[in-house]
Amino acid sequence: MAEVIDPINNTTQRVVAGVAGVLYARIRDRYVTAGCEIGKIAGATPFRSGNLLGA
Repeated sequence: MAEVIDPINNTTQRVVAGVAGVLYARIRDRYVTAGCEIGKIAGATPFRSGNLLGA
């Protein structure tokens, strides 16, 4: 899905998704910390049901 660059240690870390699908949204933050959400992927199987667009 992406590679995260650590400029201090001069390393990169590959980020992979837990599901195959289409990337439909990404987080526009230039810098992130561990555990941050960086994007959303629509897979073939829904994880939830009901009002998915609501809160």
